[in-house]
Amino acid sequence: MRERRTCLRREIRLAQQFFAINSATRRFSLGHLGIGMVGREGHRKNLRKRFLQSGLTALLPHEAIELLLTYCIPRRDVKPQAHELIGRFGSLANVLDAQGEELLRVVGIGPQATQFLALIRAVAHAYWEQKSLRSEHSTGTRALQELAEFWRVRLRGEREEHMEVAFWNENHLLPDGVERLASGMASSVAALPGQLLCAVLRRHCSAIVLCHNHPNGVRLPSEHDERLTRAVQLTLQTIGVQLLDHFVVADGHVFSISKGREMD
Repeated sequence: MRERRTCLRREIRLAQQFFAINSATRRFSLGHLGIGMVGREGHRKNLRKRFLQSGLTALLPHEAIELLLTYCIPRRDVKPQAHELIGRFGSLANVLDAQGEELLRVVGIGPQATQFLALIRAVAHAYWEQKSLRSEHSTGTRALQELAEFWRVRLRGEREEHMEVAFWNENHLLPDGVERLASGMASSVAALPGQLLCAVLRRHCSAIVLCHNHPNGVRLPSEHDERLTRAVQLTLQTIGVQLLDHFVVADGHVFSISKGREMD
């Protein structure tokens, strides 16, 4: 009997943490936990309202991350995680660029959240490609600038070096015209032009643009990059295909080898 009374008192104390009893009306009202839940939901609604009215410019970087996390962590306060992510990585872009194992080091960020953030980044890349690279109004210099911007976003934050090519015909990018030729840059200067030649013949294009990234952040092309560019030009000349440019992406910037300067 004594144990039963002890259990009953314990249950009453727990209940009192959730509810406050008005002694006059003998009605239940929400206690501190309930108020916290209402406040948190109100805060989330406020973030969503501000975003819908004014876009991301209405949110601070940690608020944008917090809003994203509410869609994959729906029943928990994620403000501490948002602050920790921005504090650790420095910006919204860097958070989206972060590897899964890096994100998992933040307490409260699990596999579902890391997958969701990776999906956001992948969707943004796909949107940019379909919106910019397949525009019928983009030709010539404008198309090259959009292509440079596409690669700046696509290859930003990559830890491995990649070589990609864009296939052109009559001043337009071909449908699905961006292809990854190599990763890790295992292909030598002698081997890559031959590999590229096969891809060009398969696509029946009249011109190409090359691009690779420097994970080390060095913005200028190396001597290896210059030799590769000349080798590709000579190879393509034999079949009447033009190399329009060779871009180097590093540290969020795009360098044009043909122009000898960074793209505007």
